[in-house]
Amino acid sequence: MNQKITVRIVKEKIFFGPGIAELLERIAVLGCIKKAAREMGLSYTKAYRILNEADKQLKTPLLERQHGGNFGGKSVLTPAGEEFLKKYRLYNKEVQKFAEQKFKEIFMD
Repeated sequence: MNQKITVRIVKEKIFFGPGIAELLERIAVLGCIKKAAREMGLSYTKAYRILNEADKQLKTPLLERQHGGNFGGKSVLTPAGEEFLKKYRLYNKEVQKFAEQKFKEIFMD
């Protein structure tokens, strides 16, 4: 027996969780929303919509986006995006540790 906790951040509605965190991490490595979305099995449109909703809820952009052109577009995390992702990962890690400890205390007597 085991437990699983999924951490999602909510403002007006859910706007940040493990999926968008992974998307941002892949964008940071690949420099491209389209490539990151493809690796995750998401459509570009869905990834773009998810990112726009997070920007809207946070009232700050998570990415700096350069559209198209001869050499294609490029995306990089903004300082605010890097910081929010870092805080989410830290918070998620702490919640997971706490949940695992409590699970063991309650269910694994």
